[in-house]
Amino acid sequence: MQSINEKIILFVLVLLALSNLIFSIISSYSGPIIGFITAIVIAIHWWQKRDSRLIMIMAIVWILIHIYELIKLGISSYPVIISLNLLLPILLFYYSLKVYLQMKKEEK
Repeated sequence: MQSINEKIILFVLVLLALSNLIFSIISSYSGPIIGFITAIVIAIHWWQKRDSRLIMIMAIVWILIHIYELIKLGISSYPVIISLNLLLPILLFYYSLKVYLQMKKEEK
């Protein structure tokens, strides 16, 4: 890892994986397992390839899915985990955009 932004991206992906793992353990929903697997796969891909565009796309998809869930299901009885699943992808998008712009700047 070269920059702090790259480390933050990996850290946020790990936090997303952990929050979804915890959510799958304490709830009866199957969605958190998908979120856990997705976060782990994306973290591994990020570790190997440093593809910030994929991270930005996944962050947007993650945000949209959880906004839909929030509208459809409400805050539910797990407000902390729902909030983490909305806020962490925003951080993920922000830092992956910073990495992407930095890489573009270095290419010139």
